[in-house]
Amino acid sequence: MKTAEIDQVLGDLAAGQWGMLTTAQANERGISRANLVNREGDGRLERMVHGVYRLGGSASSPLDDIRAAWLSTNPTPLAHERVGAPDVVVGSAAAALIHGIGDLDALPYLMISPERHSTRRTDITYSTRDLDPGDVVVRDGLPVTSVERTIADLLRDHGDLSLIADALRDAIDARADLDETRMATLLAPLARRYKLREGDGAGLYARLLAEASRDDGSLALKALLTNPILRSAMDAILKAQQAQTATAIDSIIGPIAKQQQASLKPIIDSLAKNLPVYKLDPAILRGIQNVAKINLPEGVISSLVTVPKMDIALSTGIPAATLEAIGKLATSAAASRAAASIPNPARRAARARPGSASRASHGTEGLPSPTSEGSESTANDA
Repeated sequence: MKTAEIDQVLGDLAAGQWGMLTTAQANERGISRANLVNREGDGRLERMVHGVYRLGGSASSPLDDIRAAWLSTNPTPLAHERVGAPDVVVGSAAAALIHGIGDLDALPYLMISPERHSTRRTDITYSTRDLDPGDVVVRDGLPVTSVERTIADLLRDHGDLSLIADALRDAIDARADLDETRMATLLAPLARRYKLREGDGAGLYARLLAEASRDDGSLALKALLTNPILRSAMDAILKAQQAQTATAIDSIIGPIAKQQQASLKPIIDSLAKNLPVYKLDPAILRGIQNVAKINLPEGVISSLVTVPKMDIALSTGIPAATLEAIGKLATSAAASRAAASIPNPARRAARARPGSASRASHGTEGLPSPTSEGSESTANDA
């Protein structure tokens, strides 16, 4: 069989089985296990459980594990052939999961069959018993016990009234046609376990209802509260109350906020007037440019003559402490230039010697201190 033909057969098998197929079904149609293993290796098939595969890229569902487990219980017939006359029915907590009731651990999945089965698998367990045809329904493509049968089986298998009452509450919320007579009949064999008289299924059902807080009064109250007309009226009342509450809060907080703003304004104004002022002479600022190699526009220099310290930092990006240090350096450099401009005999003698002009020029450009310049002149004279 060619590759395209194999893929076509596998696709046809999976089409009516939630995207799944079994090894036995493929073998019956001439497809070997090796073909399936190869496709599993390259991702065209995904192994679900032993002997069950799903087509790669198929849509997934929370029920896929139960579906694969059910397919594996009788892997040769197609799913639709088995559903018409179920040989294996999903029951107890697994059935509750399919019905969407309760919150019990579904594993291991209980499979009910009239014939005896044995397995070493840990994800499946079997119960051998006959089921009334009325206790079997098809849900999401799977044969499962009815809600009434499921709740009775949960009570038998798990025994915790509060857990089963939760499942009963979910069932009542989900459907209005729960057969209470059938429920009482199915619960009758369990009555003595819960200290009721023999066969009192109705009493056990009443206890479950009480545990679930779903007696006739509570159901009537729920119906009243879920009435659309009443809900609309309640929504309108809530919105009106919210609007009134918001108005009341504004009437209280609004004046307080305005009063606080009015009381803070003089303090803010006083702080703004009394901020420390950093005064710089324009000549010193130009000296800062020369010494620190800062290219400040003339407009910035004029704006820095008398401005708050924090504004200097904001205008130039230079912290005020740094500007102060640079200012001191500029003042020292100006003093050095003034001292260098005073003629003295030693300097005149130095200029008269060859090479002294370049050294003097170098000393002026580097702004040497008077002490170092004097030392240089003394060394040259020596």
